[in-house]
Amino acid sequence: MTKLRIIFSTSLFESKLNEHIYKEIAAVLRETCIVDVFHPDRLIQRPDFSGYDLLLYLGSSISEHVPLNTMAAMAKIAGIPSVFWATDDPYEFDARYRANDFDVYFSNDRNAAAHFLERSHVYHLPLAAAKSDFRPVTPLDTRQLGMFFCGYPYNNRKRIISDLLSYPRFSRNDLVVMGPSWDIVGLQNLAGDSSHDQVIDYYSAVQLVLNIGRTYDISNDYRKLVATTPGPRTFECALAGTPQIYFINSLEIEDYYVRDREMILVESVEEAVERFRWIRDHPEAWLDMAQAAQARTQRDHLYANRIRSIFDRLSDIGILTKEESGIGAQLRRRLHNLTGA
Repeated sequence: MTKLRIIFSTSLFESKLNEHIYKEIAAVLRETCIVDVFHPDRLIQRPDFSGYDLLLYLGSSISEHVPLNTMAAMAKIAGIPSVFWATDDPYEFDARYRANDFDVYFSNDRNAAAHFLERSHVYHLPLAAAKSDFRPVTPLDTRQLGMFFCGYPYNNRKRIISDLLSYPRFSRNDLVVMGPSWDIVGLQNLAGDSSHDQVIDYYSAVQLVLNIGRTYDISNDYRKLVATTPGPRTFECALAGTPQIYFINSLEIEDYYVRDREMILVESVEEAVERFRWIRDHPEAWLDMAQAAQARTQRDHLYANRIRSIFDRLSDIGILTKEESGIGAQLRRRLHNLTGA
């Protein structure tokens, strides 16, 4: 079978904590395709896209310095399909028009995908975990730190963390937060720069990880959509081998992990504290959950699964030929060998 030639570009080059995403996607694609990765600035300096079969762009649509319309136009001139995979929906939903010239749009958020009314070929595709995020599950009694959260202090997160620290049945010594600008008295805060691998190592070394979504929008004023799909750290943490306490903002999480078997879902600080105290006192239940979530991620939520979904969808809508759509089958076989599923 002739290998598909893909020209791949992304806005994630400048993101220290997210560059692993495009690197993993490129690595997965290279198992079955020929892939050339370009910074957006270098991409449009090419004379044309001749010799390629597909343009894939991953990332944000908000920056006016990224010439998305030029990329899509160059793909059309070369006669190849263009695919945009958004990583920041719905927070940048009002800027989605900048990717309108791409033939197919994959949104990282289900609610955002459902509100594209002005164009066809819009599909939901969550982000995922990289294979390198895997860590062996170590016993609960070897983990000294109780609870860990990594992220930016959006207002909803600050409210939850503040309430947690003031809850009578919770010790502030059991929580460490990683990220800049956390201005909460009594909070143990790791504010320095960290790499993605360091974050994963923290995940794998603590007893529980807090999972709190964000409510801050960059360009989402018109419809004010609420995110429903979990972000990539949900999948990354599960693969790192640590149970999560997930603050529910949508029941969509249950499409990815089984409640109480693979993930703890809560609606309040009080519930989070009581579930934390209980599972810490039941190491067998803790271990079962850590292993179950890790196995589920290996089976269903790696980037190989997502790339397979892209190729299957492009085949279904006739953008890929029958021969080219065989890449999806190759990825299915590789995933079967990897997971035994």
